[in-house]
Amino acid sequence: QESAIRLIEKAAFVLKAVDGHTPVREIYYSFIGKYGIVHPLSFGKLVEDLIAKKLILTGDPIISDEPGWLRKTARKYLKMRYSFPEPDRIITAINRRAGWIWCKQALIIYVAFLLIGFLYFALNYRELSFAFHSAFNKGLHIQIWYLFIFYCLYSLGIVLHELAHGIVCKRFGGTVHEMGLLVYFGNICPYVDTTDTWMFPSKMQRISVSFAGPLATLVFACFNGILSFLFPNDHSLSVVFGSLFVMNILSFIINLIPWGETDGYYIISDLFSIPNLRIKAFRYLFSRIKNLFSKSHNADLPLREKVIYLIYAVLTPIVAVSLLLIPAIVFLEDKLRRLPVSLSIFLLFLFLTIFFERVIKKAVHWYVRSRITTINLKK
Repeated sequence: QESAIRLIEKAAFVLKAVDGHTPVREIYYSFIGKYGIVHPLSFGKLVEDLIAKKLILTGDPIISDEPGWLRKTARKYLKMRYSFPEPDRIITAINRRAGWIWCKQALIIYVAFLLIGFLYFALNYRELSFAFHSAFNKGLHIQIWYLFIFYCLYSLGIVLHELAHGIVCKRFGGTVHEMGLLVYFGNICPYVDTTDTWMFPSKMQRISVSFAGPLATLVFACFNGILSFLFPNDHSLSVVFGSLFVMNILSFIINLIPWGETDGYYIISDLFSIPNLRIKAFRYLFSRIKNLFSKSHNADLPLREKVIYLIYAVLTPIVAVSLLLIPAIVFLEDKLRRLPVSLSIFLLFLFLTIFFERVIKKAVHWYVRSRITTINLKK
């Protein structure tokens, strides 16, 4: 006896999109492209319901050998991601005690502080430049204590960046579902899940949450820039705080370039009200290139979306390369020549690895999917 199951339109869309090769993340992007912004947890429940009805099979691991107790213990304590329990309570407590730092009056103070910081840096940049040149020419001998200060302050900047996202999300009524630490290129980095931002009805609220992190990074950069001039007799400390200033400014710029899943990308996406902008833009650009050689049917899009897609797909790679890759290579060229060949190759490889981090992540994900077909859905 055969039986039929009636599915709602959204569930039927997900079922049709599951082909055994497309990742759940890309299916979710296609889903919000068709039905608008939907919270990932709601989409996850939709997929889990299809799995419960046995309409979607999660597959079995191809590698069937069970790891031993040593490997299990290592995976448990050396995993790359740690989540804090009850993250929303933590953010709520922080917002209750320190939420005033993100009120409108505080933002005016931040803008004034930024102007003063940049003005002070412009008037005194020669002193910091002398410290950098002295470090490069004579060699920099920094004590372990100074390196510890650098690492702690750099990590503090990342913490402030993520907390800024979470606090502003909470101030607008959102819920922080996850918060914790992960290891990123050998560095311990905090993260805060602010996906509730996608459900905010106000465009400016969503943009404010995305911009809160870069703003915190910029304010922290100016703070370090001012500190770099307070130790004129200690070139090591000047270089430490000056390096923190430069790194945070670069982080601010990189975060606003909408080339990947950066804060700038989500700001642009919300500004034009186009979810999944990157995939749509490059898909449209490739279809235009393909039409130059063979005519094919394309979806009829409004002129506004066509212009946005072409501008984004063409300008984003150009801006990313011209602002980051080319200046870095020009700046480091002379420095790399003075270093041993092996060390120069290692540093260049490390830089390219960080710059093309997204491509490497895609390759790693492809390798993992080629070995294991299990789909893990987070409840």
